[in-house]
Amino acid sequence: MSHCAFGALLFLGVLAVSPSFACAQTFTITSATTSPGGSISPVGSISVASGAQQDFVISAWWPQIISQILVDGVPIGGYSSNPGATYTKSFTNVTADHSITARFAEPITVSVGSGGSVTPNGTVLVISGTDQSFTITPNAGYDISQVLLNGLALPLTGNSSRGLNDSGVLTLTNVQWKHTLAVSFRAQTGPSLVNGSCGAAHATALAVAPVSGLCSAGTASAVIGTGPWAWNCLGNAGGTTAACAANSAVAPPEAAAVGYVTNTFSSNGFSSANLDMEGTKNPGYQWYPYLWFGGSFDMHNLVLNADGSMTIPGTGGQINTAVATNAPAKFSGVAFGGGAYFEATLKMDSSHRAGAAYSSFWSMSLARIAQIGNADLWPQQASGYEHHIEPDFMENDVYTNDGKLTAAYGGAMHEWWGIWTKAAGYSTIVSPHVRTVPSGTDFNQYHTYGFLWVPATAVTQGYYKYYFDGQVIGSGSWDKF
Repeated sequence: MSHCAFGALLFLGVLAVSPSFACAQTFTITSATTSPGGSISPVGSISVASGAQQDFVISAWWPQIISQILVDGVPIGGYSSNPGATYTKSFTNVTADHSITARFAEPITVSVGSGGSVTPNGTVLVISGTDQSFTITPNAGYDISQVLLNGLALPLTGNSSRGLNDSGVLTLTNVQWKHTLAVSFRAQTGPSLVNGSCGAAHATALAVAPVSGLCSAGTASAVIGTGPWAWNCLGNAGGTTAACAANSAVAPPEAAAVGYVTNTFSSNGFSSANLDMEGTKNPGYQWYPYLWFGGSFDMHNLVLNADGSMTIPGTGGQINTAVATNAPAKFSGVAFGGGAYFEATLKMDSSHRAGAAYSSFWSMSLARIAQIGNADLWPQQASGYEHHIEPDFMENDVYTNDGKLTAAYGGAMHEWWGIWTKAAGYSTIVSPHVRTVPSGTDFNQYHTYGFLWVPATAVTQGYYKYYFDGQVIGSGSWDKF
């Protein structure tokens, strides 16, 4: 900004104008604070004459400190970091506009003993009125011994406003004062916490009761049962206990009598290596996705949990496995085909059932499930005509009116045929659905579900049987070939 004087001379009635001006030029220095906890004086937009000097006094209100001074947006040094310090910044021979800002903070001094770490540490500057969290992490073999805030011991668990939360985080809220934080650690003297974990024998099919590979961590309990077998892996020092089980690899005598052999499919859960996440249908995987009944879910939203279980979002989602057989296709119509024995040892969390969604174990022809070309379409029928069998080995869908599991589960033989429509579906014949099991059965524990399917011949009927923990709980038959 300039203030200028205009000069003129008058000679004998003639006006002579001077070509020069005399100007008084000024500049503006803008000052401000960017946090509470102190002041800057003068404050605001200050006019300074060209070539003059302007001083600004920056004062921290004790016990806060000056944490930063910016001149024209650039940090400067030279000021004290002591609580309540004052600093004077002088602008000399001012020939341009400037700015100056000051920020204040509460210092928290953190000291850490050996055996662990605190993040952040050292001198931590906190803007007045804001929160500051510290993560306290003991090294392996150490525990937190003591946390002192301003010399007073804090609780080590349970209340994040006055002590550490359960994740080892201490949060100081609305910081208005300087603090000291001192953390010490101590070597563990008792046994380390160990969570029980099932070993290699878990979820396998065995000819005799397992004696090795029971637990990968923890202490194994006694093995109970006559096939299937069950045991626990007990945690140590307060660790969790894992429930484990193994299935009998011996098929029912009727299956062996008609020449069946046991092909054991074993999977210790889901992983990106054994799950066809992209839906390629390529060989080499154990599990393949499929959608039924108009369901939809994004495979990329699947959650593969650390314990090998999986969470499926959406509805109608399904994960399948396929077990190949070298038996040729034999019969059609009422004869149903080549026969098989299926068995799996399963447990389920019945509380997770929602609406029409529930755990199930069932089978259908690969041609139908994989929809390979026209393999499931019948000759000499109208276009789109299909005919196939669906044995439901176990469906966790039998509930009382109050939503609790009854001592039963669903298991039916479906014969589907015709041309499917969304409104009417197929024509179907369904065997009795409910399979009753012993009262008090806990479906949250491992049980063995078996299904035997013996085809008809020219002289014998075909039949099927349902097995629960080795006992027949249902059967049916059909005409001779």
